[in-house]
Amino acid sequence: MVLYTGKQQHITVASITDTFNLICQPNNYSTFYDDNRQNWSLMFDTEEDKCNFNRQLTVCKYNSWRNKSSATESSILTQDLMLG
Repeated sequence: MVLYTGKQQHITVASITDTFNLICQPNNYSTFYDDNRQNWSLMFDTEEDKCNFNRQLTVCKYNSWRNKSSATESSILTQDLMLG
């Protein structure tokens, strides 16, 4: 994932792997650590926007996990999409 400020200057990069940890927070926020272990907090306009973003990242996380040789049918991948 690459976050930009403006249209051309990126501010951070985070590899979406099976170990990527996205944390749902109250008040339309989600937080994560980038590849440099810096903590980032994203604020969304609505809870629905936050859930949609979290859902898309979870699909990326799943695809990364699924393509690993250590992934098995009995393995479990978890990710909170919203608080609660």
